[in-house]
Amino acid sequence: MQWIGLLTDKQKRAGYGLTQDEDFIYLWHGINGQVECIGIWEYESATIKEIREYTERHLTQSNR
Repeated sequence: MQWIGLLTDKQKRAGYGLTQDEDFIYLWHGINGQVECIGIWEYESATIKEIREYTERHLTQSNR
């Protein structure tokens, strides 16, 4: 798996990151030393927009 940079700067600074393999894109969130996979998309059909929007919703809900 390799890290990819499709997220906004704000999302990266909030602890989010993406990895990919030949079939999927994985969204990770790390906080307080814990890293959790919080989303998975098929590589062939995923869009940057949907991944960023999903990440933003998660970020907003986490800050409540």
